[in-house]
Amino acid sequence: MPRRIKAGLEIHQQLKASRKLFCNCKPELIQEEPDFVVVRELHPSVGETEEMDKTMLLELKKGKRHVYQGYNDHTCLYEIDETPPILPSEEHIRIAVRIAKAFDAKILPIRYVMRKQYLDGSVPSGFQRTMMIAHGGYVPLSNGKKVRIRYMFLEEDAARKIEEKPKEVIRRVDRLGIPLIEISTEPDMESAEEVREAAEKIGLALRFLGVAKRGIGTIRQDVNVSVEGGARVEIKGVQMLDRIVPLIENEVRRQEELLKIAQELQRRKVLPEEIMAQEPKDVTDILKKSKSKLVHRVLKSKKNKARALKVPKFKGIFGRELIPGKRRFGTEVADRVRVLSGLAGILHSDELPGYGIDEGIVNSIAEALEVGENDAFVIVMGPEEKLKDAIDAIVDRCIEAIYGVPSETRRAKEDGTTEFERFLGGGARMYPETDLPPIIVPKEILEEEPEMKFREAEERMREHGIPEEHIREIVREGLFEALRIIVEMGFEPKRASSMLVTKYRGLVKAGRINHERMDTEKIVAPFKAYKEGKIAKEGIETVRVELSKGKSLEEAIKAVGTVSEDEIREYARKVIEENAEFIRTVGPKKAFGRIMGAVMKKYRGKLEGRRIKEIVEEELEKFSRVFTRLAGPPGFEPGISASAGRRLIQARPRPLARKR
Repeated sequence: MPRRIKAGLEIHQQLKASRKLFCNCKPELIQEEPDFVVVRELHPSVGETEEMDKTMLLELKKGKRHVYQGYNDHTCLYEIDETPPILPSEEHIRIAVRIAKAFDAKILPIRYVMRKQYLDGSVPSGFQRTMMIAHGGYVPLSNGKKVRIRYMFLEEDAARKIEEKPKEVIRRVDRLGIPLIEISTEPDMESAEEVREAAEKIGLALRFLGVAKRGIGTIRQDVNVSVEGGARVEIKGVQMLDRIVPLIENEVRRQEELLKIAQELQRRKVLPEEIMAQEPKDVTDILKKSKSKLVHRVLKSKKNKARALKVPKFKGIFGRELIPGKRRFGTEVADRVRVLSGLAGILHSDELPGYGIDEGIVNSIAEALEVGENDAFVIVMGPEEKLKDAIDAIVDRCIEAIYGVPSETRRAKEDGTTEFERFLGGGARMYPETDLPPIIVPKEILEEEPEMKFREAEERMREHGIPEEHIREIVREGLFEALRIIVEMGFEPKRASSMLVTKYRGLVKAGRINHERMDTEKIVAPFKAYKEGKIAKEGIETVRVELSKGKSLEEAIKAVGTVSEDEIREYARKVIEENAEFIRTVGPKKAFGRIMGAVMKKYRGKLEGRRIKEIVEEELEKFSRVFTRLAGPPGFEPGISASAGRRLIQARPRPLARKR
């Protein structure tokens, strides 16, 4: 029978704002080549609990250099930790309060900025600045459950990784400082489907408010999972909603198998002291006798050696499958070795003979280690200075196996599995910010009315007959406020939703509009310009595109251009003249589409399409009357030229009033 699970979420969402959280740089990624490079080596410091976090000590042990790339015009001294931070703006505070109210969370009127150590190089200073903004609140699920929110933080995003080498990581600081909201839930979810739904609801709520950035990398979901009898495991870096369910299901399966392994090891009466008592043996000379290409590739360097370690009563454990066809317990140990020592992995007795290592070599190693019938052994190869760290990692992971599931942070992989990334960080890496005073939230912001929840907004839109497809898109793209304003201008709701969603979505997909540059004001501006008679309805699309390019409304309207009816009428006559023979052959009604298409191609958006249609119909009617009058009795062909017909049309008096 499947064990019960408990799961929680940590959502990290980039926010739309006019500047970064602690400096005045624009919160956007730069595609140009960087202007300068800064190199740092990071070191841990004592946290608020007067302890050093073991995760930070692990990062120090890796001894990596951190290279940061920056821009003269797009980044400043803050990003490379050469100047103190500035206070978050009122815009940042207002966005955070709006988000907290959307989830009925309790807002903290005073905020204290904290430093959270990160020695993985993601922040040049070695710490991320973060502040708690609210706690409590909930996320409603479709089954009636309310997933409680533990806390919300407003914090800065980290630098983005460009390249990683064995001893060096290259990052770009353009992303560093972009404001993030972190929403952490209680472990109230009991299935992978509930986790996925909660993550989707949180994402929709943020998009509905119009505060969330869009695109790959702008939102990251960390999932905390534990099975009954296990321990909390944090899965980092889940970017796609559809990956949540398979990741959790695989993690549950992994933890269940680890608990079965623990039961088996306890049945075998394996003791930690037995594992710790084993001394590794040098098996370099034995392995060199093998025909293994892998072995000879590693040991061809005189600096590299091979060590083997006996693991008492572990026979069959390293080969035990945790996730069928994807992960074994040996893979778990190899992950630890790779992360903690930098070596590529391990070889173990459950998979030997193999890799070109024959039975004779295996027996020689087993004899050297005095391996018994129920024992196993592990082999590591590489530089001598790394072998001790590798052996220590193997010993620690095997001891953990006796007790079940180790509490750790794991990285999400593309195949739906996870791998060890680091130990779980604790409170020892947090300490107060010394460069900024406490932030008091203005009373007027605290007292602002909370906004409509997206569920309520969906019902309102249904009442107006807006299609479900449009409702989902309006919520997902944060267009509800724009829709409300446009409807208040006098646009019919269904028509307004169609113009917002169908045409707008098409422009975004075609790459003609950058959604990140289109706030509510810019989305609404073309509709307002149309209502004020500054552009034709067909010009709304062009104005949208120009605004997305960063142009002002006045510049966008100029790009649409204006034209007189006389100019359009003259052009219509020209098109009719060029197609005179076609019109005579098929008749004016059948020829209308060709003539109208040519005129609209030139003047779309510069005058109402309805009025252009009227002009084309009028000119076709005139042309038709001239040819009918000149045709004479049946069978008579006057042979009038197109230019002559045009002169006759121009000579006729124009109507006093426009035909309606």
